[in-house]
Amino acid sequence: MPASTSHQSPFKKSSWLQTTKILAAALAQDKQIPSNRQVRQDAKKEKQPQIDADERRLIVAFSWRPWRLLAVRFVRLIVAVDSRYTLPNGHTEHPQELARGWFVIAQDVHQLAGRIKAMARELGFDLAGIAPASPSRYRDYFRQWLDDGRAGTMDWLSRRFDERVDPAVYFPGVKSVVCLAINYYVTLDAPAPTPSGASNPTGRVARYALGNDYHTWIKRRLHTLADWMRQSTGCQTRCGVDTAPIMEKELAAQAGIGWLGKNSCIIHDRLGSWLFLGEILTDLELPADQPAVDRCGTCRRCIDACPTAAITAPYQLDATKCISYLTIEHDGPIDAALQPKINDWLFGCDICQDVCPFNTRAPSSSDPDVQPRLPDGRVNLADLMAWDVDRYRQQFRDSAVRRVSLPILQRNAGMALRRLP
Repeated sequence: MPASTSHQSPFKKSSWLQTTKILAAALAQDKQIPSNRQVRQDAKKEKQPQIDADERRLIVAFSWRPWRLLAVRFVRLIVAVDSRYTLPNGHTEHPQELARGWFVIAQDVHQLAGRIKAMARELGFDLAGIAPASPSRYRDYFRQWLDDGRAGTMDWLSRRFDERVDPAVYFPGVKSVVCLAINYYVTLDAPAPTPSGASNPTGRVARYALGNDYHTWIKRRLHTLADWMRQSTGCQTRCGVDTAPIMEKELAAQAGIGWLGKNSCIIHDRLGSWLFLGEILTDLELPADQPAVDRCGTCRRCIDACPTAAITAPYQLDATKCISYLTIEHDGPIDAALQPKINDWLFGCDICQDVCPFNTRAPSSSDPDVQPRLPDGRVNLADLMAWDVDRYRQQFRDSAVRRVSLPILQRNAGMALRRLP
């Protein structure tokens, strides 16, 4: 027996189906949703049952323009459930539960946005905001930046250019981007004192790589939040961290997470710039937050502190000179003129963040995933030069440092050792 006749429809004996058909007809022709009075008159003319109080509230809610997309989905859902009891994507959840989920959304999208942010905080995210899924304002600048060779050997930045500069190309149907951030700042121990006359050179690892690999645990939390969103609303989602083709810093600034600083980092006035970012793209049309206000002012500490002059001007970065790029992304020989300026950095660099005034008061995170496996953030250079692959894998298991191979790490250690007297 066909699915549509194996059960009695929960909607056919009420006026819900009539209401959804009226809504569907209006939406299909892009007309204004009919008023309560008009619906009652139409129902009387066609000798249809009067609509009930819930349906009146539904029509009033759907007459608001920001909720029109949700209205379309609600109509499609009710009609699909009524006729087939199975949604087009093959899901067979109970129709009353699905309908209830969409009705909750229609009642207050602002409340839904608040619930998403509250759930994000429960999952350990420190900041949450919502940005519209609009094309990047920096498309032309980014294209020129790539064409000028500022990305160095990072060819992957140009492979999915159209997706990167327009969320709708990356995820068709997207309307909003939920932007999340986690503070990864942890106070480090002072370097161990070296006995008089002894040589014990060490190399530094950037703070973000001292804990567990953020790609893994942030993505896990993003998927948990996205699962909750889908189960609660029936929406579609797609998650991303910095490996996805997403202009995450621009979106974070639009969502109010922080402003884009002169060092190209997102800066929050309370947490500073020690932030991991993550995004959930969704086809829900959620209310956007106010963009963050740039508070860098006339400060240029990050520009002046960069030893390789990688920050060529405020908000402009030449990656080919950046210590983070040179020690991580660049796997070939490093320009001899730049080698002494890299100093003792083994993996990444924190100089432009260390000097930022907004980082002087950054709170130390208690999140277990960001706690450093190197208490002082340093590795003994002589020991590192003697490591084999097994020792390297043991030391940096589940760490972002594993992004580079042992030979590259030893190349960096060798440069640090050569500059010693």
